Amino acid sequence: MCKTILLYRLKSYDKEVYVVIRDKDVIVFIAIKKDILFANYIRRLVVRKDMHSKGIGTKLVKFIEELTYKSRLPNFS
Repeated sequence: MCKTILLYRLKSYDKEVYVVIRDKDVIVFIAIKKDILFANYIRRLVVRKDMHSKGIGTKLVKFIEELTYKSRLPNFS
């Protein structure tokens, strides 16, 4: 059985929320507060209890850090 994993991004003027859904169940969501200049910071990271210690939260945080650096520092490598 193949698991379908989706990543949704919801934006407002001062917040971004990323939600990871696997087979119609939310497994992780992360809320980011956007601030002036480089002061984005994570407000909340929630991982479903049975998904703890699987690395999904860490992978999502790394993904969001990469998005932040690429959008704010286009020449960042």
